Amino acid sequence: MFDGQVRRIYGDRDGDLQKLAAEKFDAVIDTPGYVPRVVRASAEYLRDKVERYMFISSISAYDPPAGAQTIDEDTNLAKLKDESVEEITPETYGGLKVLCENVVNDVYGSDATIVRPGYIVGSYDPTDRFTYYPWRMMQGGRMIAGGRKDAPLQIIDARDIAKFCVTLLERDADGTFNVCGPDRPYGWEEWLMRAKIALRAGVDLEWFDPQKLEDAGCKPGADLPLYNGVDTSTDSFMRCDNSKAIARGLTFTPLDDTVRDLIVWLKSRGSEALKVGMTLEREQEVFKALQG
Repeated sequence: MFDGQVRRIYGDRDGDLQKLAAEKFDAVIDTPGYVPRVVRASAEYLRDKVERYMFISSISAYDPPAGAQTIDEDTNLAKLKDESVEEITPETYGGLKVLCENVVNDVYGSDATIVRPGYIVGSYDPTDRFTYYPWRMMQGGRMIAGGRKDAPLQIIDARDIAKFCVTLLERDADGTFNVCGPDRPYGWEEWLMRAKIALRAGVDLEWFDPQKLEDAGCKPGADLPLYNGVDTSTDSFMRCDNSKAIARGLTFTPLDDTVRDLIVWLKSRGSEALKVGMTLEREQEVFKALQG
């Protein structure tokens, strides 16, 4: 994406940082930090070469109490039983991010900035979780929308994260920020209807009792990405308090623009299959099971 616009320095942050020996930077934006040992090596090596270290963490760093309705920057953080683990799994991801945050704060102190994004969407998203829905709408016909119309959804366009990170760095801002959007969570029905209208999609959204939907084999998170189905225990992760970030300059791309831009990007991918969500054939199987 950035050919001719940036200078690239190729190396391996896990043991090969010497190519940065002669460099000096205004700031670091550490996006791929997952293992505390590796993050510490980078942070300590760059301490005298960088004025501010920004670490991109995740709302997965939180471990809210059962029944929590929302999450803010003071919510309990995830803890690993074995802090020496370096394998990144759904079970260890959040705890590893917390340990990485701790490393950056330890090394940089008030020169550290921690950004905890929510679910990131938009063009070039490698997960296809949000992308599934604009794609499916453009196929037309009957579409399984879900069951819990009031289920909350928070998403953040990747471009909004990028702009906010630059804003924080320009203002030399320290602290920790939940970077989630929009300014209030969407309801599941609300956002699907808005996307349908924005795309002018000839699709009929069909809703089913959540339990009946799951009994028919429709899997929340897989067949319907980002949708929690009957289980409401993790809804707080879709209701993160983003007021602190908004106060420091976080803004939001309109949902209409995000979904329309996604379709343009999808067309550029050609026939590449999505990584998650139902194929049309799979969706028909679920429809038949619902009628049985």
